[in-house]
Amino acid sequence: ERWLNVGFEFATTARAEWGLRQRRGGPCGIFAPVQAFIVKSLLFAEADGAAPPGRGDDPMACSEGEEDLRAAVLANALASVMFHATPSSSYVVCEVSMAGSSEEERSACASAVATGAAALTVVSRRVSRASEVQHIFEEAFSSWLGGPLGVLSFLCSVLLSRTLPAVHEDMDDPSMPLLGRFGHCSQELVNLMLVGEATSNVFDGTRFLGDDPSSGLLLKGVIGEKVGVPLVGFLSGFEAEAIRKLEVGLLYKYPEYPVWVLGSATHYLIVFSTRREDARLSHEAQVEQRAKQVFNEHSIDEGGLAMAGGPPPRGGGGEPRRR
Repeated sequence: ERWLNVGFEFATTARAEWGLRQRRGGPCGIFAPVQAFIVKSLLFAEADGAAPPGRGDDPMACSEGEEDLRAAVLANALASVMFHATPSSSYVVCEVSMAGSSEEERSACASAVATGAAALTVVSRRVSRASEVQHIFEEAFSSWLGGPLGVLSFLCSVLLSRTLPAVHEDMDDPSMPLLGRFGHCSQELVNLMLVGEATSNVFDGTRFLGDDPSSGLLLKGVIGEKVGVPLVGFLSGFEAEAIRKLEVGLLYKYPEYPVWVLGSATHYLIVFSTRREDARLSHEAQVEQRAKQVFNEHSIDEGGLAMAGGPPPRGGGGEPRRR
């Protein structure tokens, strides 16, 4: 029911006018990635990738004359998500609606939909270019996109553009829901918004669960060979905990632009920097990360111990040289 009364609208708080306003819980897994793409456009729209003059001082504030640009920037962010999620040049833009003209009637209908006693109406339109998608969303900002079913309309657009078979193929377990018990977004849905694939994990590449790859379960994360370097990244508060519930890979930690969605147990938000270099690994860090990767590939207990005969000596076979 939380998803049946939430649209895309900008905040009215001073110095935060570029921020999306979320009235209730649930769709933050959609809002945060879209907000990340908005921030990326605001900070790094210049040809040299640098923040526009003055933007770094107060990045979320609307300067004079910018309020009229917000619909176009939002539409660009939504179209960017659609572009990365669509396997071919075929986009489906959906407008979801329900019965009722007054707020009371819509509320009653939303309750009925949540219990299965009523249905929603979905009108779809197929286009072949991302620029057409952007134009539709920009025109719809003042109507259905900003209305009570705007976020749900966008979600349906992304899922149908990706196609449901492709979404199921992305996931480790296709039977798992994309929305949790209280309407919260799954990791698969957040990944779909960020990199265009609804994979179930946030580490780099793929892994097998079990000792035997022929019988183990293939776990899919951010596959660089397919999605490239993400434009914006993802971080998790769980990784900082001692029990390490979640491992975030380098592709998400070091995206193309220094903008990250930060996930926690109850909410998603974004963090960002105005310095492009903050999203880049130094040479020393690259060497260190490569050493850790090789070690972990041959570890037997989540990186704590490695087999003595694991990594071969650099340069080929034979005994290692002694000093």
